[in-house]
Amino acid sequence: MLYRFTIQTFPFLLLVLMTGCGSNVKFGGRVTFSDDDSPLTSGMVCFQAEGFFVRGEIGKDGNYTLGTVTATDGIPKGTYSVYLTDTEKIEGVEIVAISPEKGVVQGQASTGRDPIDGSVIMGGRKIIPLVALKYTSPQTSEIQVVVDGKTKRYNFQVERFDPKNP
Repeated sequence: MLYRFTIQTFPFLLLVLMTGCGSNVKFGGRVTFSDDDSPLTSGMVCFQAEGFFVRGEIGKDGNYTLGTVTATDGIPKGTYSVYLTDTEKIEGVEIVAISPEKGVVQGQASTGRDPIDGSVIMGGRKIIPLVALKYTSPQTSEIQVVVDGKTKRYNFQVERFDPKNP
């Protein structure tokens, strides 16, 4: 039976070709906050290169390991832009209003941004960013890593989210 290749199968084929060569580098590291060296304890570290994306979950100790097909099978050599995702704390809240003086006022659910802590209120949930927003996009994080096979770890520090300077 012939297999029909479509535009949807191309990314999978590319992934198989890249990982099938056995040249992946087992790679990981640790993410900490720059103000006190404490670990970032949740989220994902994402490495992105031209036409390729890989991520690894951040553990409670701040450590991450990258993989292409499995969580620990490594990544191809190359230069990557690094950024973070899912680095928010989510709390359930009910609010009636958001005021510049008092922030979130308890009551009925609403939508908006809390001017006190910079959190987003949406659907009865308060989403509180943990890291500066610049780290949440490959275009703004300014973190570049070269995976060359010699270095197997990349530890880096990030600033905490500051609502006055997101």
